[in-house]
Amino acid sequence: MRFTASLCLFLLVLLSVRVSAQVPSTANPGWVVLPVSEYNALKRAAVPTDPEPSLPPVEATLSRIDYDLKIDGDLASGEARLTVDVIKHGWVRVPMPEGLIVRDAQLDGRPVNLVTRPKEKGPGGLDLLLSKPGRSVLTLKIVAPVTTVAGTNILHLPVSNSAVSQATVELMRQGVDVRVTGGLLLEHSEAPTGSRWKANGKGGEPLSFAWRRRVDDARANQPLRLRGAVTQVVGLGEDVTQVNAEVQLEVVQGLALNAIVQLPDQFNVNQVSGAMVADWDVTNRELKVTFIEPVTNTTRFMVTGELRLPRDGKVDVLFIAIEPVRAAEVEFTPPYVLIEGAYLVPKDSVAREPADLDQPGKRISVGENSAYDLYLKRTLKHATLVRTAGGCCKNIELFLADKLDAAAGVRQPLAAYAKDHPDVRVLEKAFQQIRQAMGTPKGRTAAAAYLRTFIEEMKTNGFVADALKRSNQEDAQVAPPGG
Repeated sequence: MRFTASLCLFLLVLLSVRVSAQVPSTANPGWVVLPVSEYNALKRAAVPTDPEPSLPPVEATLSRIDYDLKIDGDLASGEARLTVDVIKHGWVRVPMPEGLIVRDAQLDGRPVNLVTRPKEKGPGGLDLLLSKPGRSVLTLKIVAPVTTVAGTNILHLPVSNSAVSQATVELMRQGVDVRVTGGLLLEHSEAPTGSRWKANGKGGEPLSFAWRRRVDDARANQPLRLRGAVTQVVGLGEDVTQVNAEVQLEVVQGLALNAIVQLPDQFNVNQVSGAMVADWDVTNRELKVTFIEPVTNTTRFMVTGELRLPRDGKVDVLFIAIEPVRAAEVEFTPPYVLIEGAYLVPKDSVAREPADLDQPGKRISVGENSAYDLYLKRTLKHATLVRTAGGCCKNIELFLADKLDAAAGVRQPLAAYAKDHPDVRVLEKAFQQIRQAMGTPKGRTAAAAYLRTFIEEMKTNGFVADALKRSNQEDAQVAPPGG
């Protein structure tokens, strides 16, 4: 009986084991431990976040500036309203236009202080500090001086970083003519109390108003008739011809606001001066001179400039150094004076005579197409010539600027320069004897013969020697007769 019961129990256990083996077991999920950095990386990969917005290209901008000024005497006073847009979060500096004289400042109707700009951020000036993004309006109480030049009153408003600027100016006077530079005059009206102007400025340029008393003259409506005369003094040189011309004008009828002078070919105007000259400009070989006020009677002005004449055949007689390359175009007289070509060198230069400078690697500055340029071009064997236009002064400037070994030129101006500049000296020995003569264009046989006779006579009667003495050039030598 016990055996039978034990067998049955064993079979039940075995059966239960087989049944259990056929039923799948449920897995326990358990725990996974990860570092925080790996968890954040997995989270970002599974759920990407929006990228951080990029920083704005500018922190703040001065979008617009409006001036409202009233002129009384030699001062203009009023308001300047600056529209400022702040883009960046946090504190930003907004620079104010340079040169404003500020008496008071308000931001959106509330008082505000302006701070001095640190030196490391640029030249001294005023800045506005803002901390919140958005648009604000800064109102400045300002004053600006009015200057007077030759009867013309001028008000300058400073350059600003604003692309849009506008100015309204009221003058407590009637009967004036106004001119605007750096902008466009939009409105000019007159009332019993005075004149009122409105102008838009150009970005990045100062806005200026210039005004003067209007000329009410019946002659303003008459056709202009005038007479003119030009007196010229021409100085012929090695490189360029210096021209000083005095222009005299006589107004017979009407009013002359400006004068137009026709210029010769290749003439470069350096300066126009005169008591009535306000401005001048050269366009298409025409010199336009604008007067400070309309000319009713007479006026005169001086024009100085440079002209290249000897090589284009437009002069009859010239004073020039004798050089073989020029003989193809010029009939020369015998020389009337002998001058020396010399070298200007640094004080500590090892050069003691001209041959010391004709070495490989040596560089010598010369005036282009001068007598010493032509001479050195055909005689130097190793040194390099560095040419510049403009004669001796430009020649020396090039020598100093490029740290050349020497500057070639006529001894007298080189010696005068060395006397005032102890860091340079002139070599005692000359590299060339320059034979200065008169000349006339090739082919003018009769003129050449007359000039030869004239030069010999001037040397014989002492005129050349006296001229050298009067011009303090006594170290120059009068050429001997015939040569």
